[in-house]
Amino acid sequence: MDSKTIRYQNTRTLVEQSGGITNFGKRIQKSQSQASQFAGETPIKGIGNKIARQIEAEFGKPHGWLDIPHNSKEQINSIPDTTIGKLERDESSTLSIVINVDVTRDIDKGVWIADCKAVNVTTEAQSYEELVERFLLIAPQVMEENAINLGAAQAVFQFNYLVNLNIN
Repeated sequence: MDSKTIRYQNTRTLVEQSGGITNFGKRIQKSQSQASQFAGETPIKGIGNKIARQIEAEFGKPHGWLDIPHNSKEQINSIPDTTIGKLERDESSTLSIVINVDVTRDIDKGVWIADCKAVNVTTEAQSYEELVERFLLIAPQVMEENAINLGAAQAVFQFNYLVNLNIN
């Protein structure tokens, strides 16, 4: 699957989560007509980098989120068939490393908590949006301080909301 299709499918997921193209457009400060041109059922335009980053920002998604398949079947299909080999990519592509961030809600304290063992960051905030914003500010600094070097790759933080269920 090409990057254009991945961006479109992820955008359509956000359109559905928003309750339709009109609500999606309002959220990204575009008219229904403008949003339909690239996020409608029959788009006439592709989603460029500027719009992609704006969509990610408005939905609290990490930089590059739209460019990664989030459908589990697509993720499995995107894994190379070889376990040992050389990763080849052209100069215009960017290698992204997905780093999981566990998110929980402490109802007693009224806070959201993000915990990322991979980069040794734990932080909390009053709202989910504030939590994501705070984490995305702190994590790169901590990575630099702890000499966590991804080489030419960029980190893409995947926020996973964990729910604790007590079944007796």
